[in-house]
Amino acid sequence: MAGTLFGYPFNEELFDYNWKQAPNPVTTAIIESGVMQHNDEIAALIQPHGSHLYTIPFYNKLGGTVQNYDGNTDVTFDETTGAFQQGVVWGRMKGWEARDFIKDHNSNADPMGSIVRQCATWWDEYHQTQILAMLTALFGVTGTGDIYDAWAEHTLDISATGSTVAESNLIGESTVEDACVKACGDLAQGKFALAMMNSVVANRLAKLQLLEYRKYTDPQGIERQLPIADINGKTVLVSDQLTATGSGDAKKYTTYVLGTGFIQYADAPVSHPVEGVRDPVTKGGYDKLIMRERRSMHPNGFSFVPPETDKQSLPDDELFAPARWKPVFDPKTIGAARIVTNG
Repeated sequence: MAGTLFGYPFNEELFDYNWKQAPNPVTTAIIESGVMQHNDEIAALIQPHGSHLYTIPFYNKLGGTVQNYDGNTDVTFDETTGAFQQGVVWGRMKGWEARDFIKDHNSNADPMGSIVRQCATWWDEYHQTQILAMLTALFGVTGTGDIYDAWAEHTLDISATGSTVAESNLIGESTVEDACVKACGDLAQGKFALAMMNSVVANRLAKLQLLEYRKYTDPQGIERQLPIADINGKTVLVSDQLTATGSGDAKKYTTYVLGTGFIQYADAPVSHPVEGVRDPVTKGGYDKLIMRERRSMHPNGFSFVPPETDKQSLPDDELFAPARWKPVFDPKTIGAARIVTNG
């Protein structure tokens, strides 16, 4: 609603809209690749304030055996079956403050302006951290049965088992496609749209002339390289948020390859997504900005398993724990693969 923030005209809804529209090339690439899709059904399910779990039913693939039509055999029937995915909504908040003293003693200083300009990037980077935490959890899921055995096939690990690293332990020309086929078989063709990898892995692919980095022209007219490339029709995001494990040449790097629509997301309503607070007392005075969100990012094909003691909003370390997720789709239809290499 229209009002003032720190003495200036301020509209909470407009501010909330504008900071979410701030361009971020990485987030834009994830959405444009089709991997992350807004889901209207989830949005409708989580509209009521306070709801944090939701259910999306689905039908299983038809089964049964064909019969001989010979004029004597009775038709037999197989009943269609279904199951459901359960998703979860979580809430997050963050506050920043700017001290009056700084601006009063430097007329060029604008600490609150700097906060406002950077908050969109801050949230984007946090959401990317959540995506990686989710992927780590999903590929840590274990269990017994055919569905878990099939999900294990979504990992291609060619890393060295000891300290000696050979060429075959490094990502190569066909590694990405091999991982996709291992995960989804004949369904892999055209299913995967995005690869997320460490800069060391990306640098090797670039040396093999398999990556073509995208470029942009900055406001000064200088052409610069983005941490975004393309390989075999897939978008590649290069991020050192994908950290290595181990040490020396035997470091292990994880690369994720994701399919179209793998992450379904929607935002839940928040009464006050952003608001300004004035503290005139502490250290001479502070302007404070508070931001809140409730959202769901759901890995399509999995179901959320609530903890025994449920909470309205789980922290990341509980939300993205392997025990909180289980596969419910036929894994061959789940568009996600993991590659482990030594570079």
